[in-house]
Amino acid sequence: MLTRKRIVLPKIETAYGEDSSPDGASRVYTTTDLTATPYQGDTAQRERLKPSFGAYAEVNVGPNSQLQFSVPLSGSGTVGTPPTFGPLLRACGLSETVEEGVSVTYQPVTDDPESCSIYYNMDGVLQKMLGCRGTVVLNANGGSFPTLQFTMTALYARPITQAAPTLSAIDQADEIPVNQQNTVGNVHGHEACMSSMTLTEGNTVEYFNRVNCERIDITDRETTGAVTIDAVRPDVKDYFEAIESHQGVVLAPVSMTHGKTAGNIIEVAGPKVQLSNLSPGDDRGRMQYELSTRYLADDADDEFTLTFK
Repeated sequence: MLTRKRIVLPKIETAYGEDSSPDGASRVYTTTDLTATPYQGDTAQRERLKPSFGAYAEVNVGPNSQLQFSVPLSGSGTVGTPPTFGPLLRACGLSETVEEGVSVTYQPVTDDPESCSIYYNMDGVLQKMLGCRGTVVLNANGGSFPTLQFTMTALYARPITQAAPTLSAIDQADEIPVNQQNTVGNVHGHEACMSSMTLTEGNTVEYFNRVNCERIDITDRETTGAVTIDAVRPDVKDYFEAIESHQGVVLAPVSMTHGKTAGNIIEVAGPKVQLSNLSPGDDRGRMQYELSTRYLADDADDEFTLTFK
């Protein structure tokens, strides 16, 4: 079996845990950092009094599976058409709002998040991962390509021998590098010289196995992140004033828009973001500030949006 011959096929479920039968048209691009844990769970030992030393049998009392991987962050190439990884975002507790010919926007939800089935094929060995829910991290580092890093947890099913399906061409624009030509950012009203931005959705994803009930649930969310920018003097932008929560919490927008070609423009925006920490650093002789970010809700379920235009 070859490590490179691995395929991830996600598709939204119409009912939780019911196989949505992803096929070759459900394929998404994945980067080479894919890590699979096909069989995991809490264990209990069968303890017995016995006349000698030795281990006890260990039993998995809640078998489940996990898949961690990144996808290149880019648009579908067509304005108003969701990206191929849209089902994964929806299974991470984000709603999908499509404005035909205008945009596709993803935004957090609290109640009744969707789930997806993932067919994970490892060079002819198929694991059907049903009832998937997860969490996602956006990484945008200057001089490299932006990614979305998913951690998906699923109900366990034993892998079987099954050849990969015929794959359709992926209807997705190519990713472009994060740099001055392609990307603009704003941190609390200042168009800072930005080296990187991360946004960690921060879902709490729990596996439950009870009598008459087995499921993956998202039970909480705390969205955080960081931005790294070139340091500026206080008369340009006073970031110390922004982080001094003992004087009162300062909330202001943080945003990044990546791409300039219609169909491949991505905007991540938080309307009320707290800068909670400042760590000075160095980049080849230039002082930098790494600022921790906390995305707070304005009303409810509106800490951030991820929009494809």
